[in-house]
Amino acid sequence: MTERHRGFPMNALRVCVDEETACVEGRAYSKMEERPLFFSNYAQLLLLADKMFDRHGYPQHFQERRSFCREEEKSSIMHMLPEQKLSDETVLGQRGRRRTFDLVIKSRRRSGWQGCLLTDEEQADFESEIELLRMLEKIS
Repeated sequence: MTERHRGFPMNALRVCVDEETACVEGRAYSKMEERPLFFSNYAQLLLLADKMFDRHGYPQHFQERRSFCREEEKSSIMHMLPEQKLSDETVLGQRGRRRTFDLVIKSRRRSGWQGCLLTDEEQADFESEIELLRMLEKIS
């Protein structure tokens, strides 16, 4: 991250944008996953990250979601802090060919994300995924 933070939080993603053509392509890193999340647009990034957060139960959903899948497919994992799979150095060492920024997800209330977007130039808070997507459009 930047000097504002000590270490890379478990509830954060390092987003590395490698291509910016008609779509934005890249990878995102979390300390909770050994492998990056590969995405071909920002909406896909949010969906993949949300599934990852659900798998690890962190950050927790404010409410239990309704689901129509079989019981064994549901995840009811709730952890105070999930197992760390990548070190701060490994995550912070990742850089995109076009741009790199961090997303810190502070909470997942109202079936959405709240947090902040950290770039080299600024920090901006968001209250929903739509607001985050609009911010990402502006920096691309």
